[in-house]
Amino acid sequence: LFRSESFCTAVQTHHLPALLEEGEGSALLLGRILFLAALAAEFVEELTRTTSQATHVWAEARKRSDFAHYQPTLEKIVRLVQEKADRLGWAACRYDALLDEYEPGARTAIGAAPATVLKNLKGIALRL
Repeated sequence: LFRSESFCTAVQTHHLPALLEEGEGSALLLGRILFLAALAAEFVEELTRTTSQATHVWAEARKRSDFAHYQPTLEKIVRLVQEKADRLGWAACRYDALLDEYEPGARTAIGAAPATVLKNLKGIALRL
């Protein structure tokens, strides 16, 4: 239902303006639904299955102290997570799509803040 084009169109044209008037919480909830709808069910199943199986593969590799046993599984997870970010869409940084799942609206770009942070860190380091 949430993946259908008619649902997305109806939300964007009719329901989103009303939700924005109701308050930020309702609009954020709807945004989360649309955000997750960008992922095909088959893809979600593959990612879930792979990460679930990875736990067992990792445990075996750890017991044997054999990273090479786990490496192909880890590489597959990385590829799937990169694909997830691409499916969700991103502009400046692939991680932004993944970050948005946990901190909606947050971005990796900080802007002018790094200069201030570095200046403060330098001051703290000099006092140590």
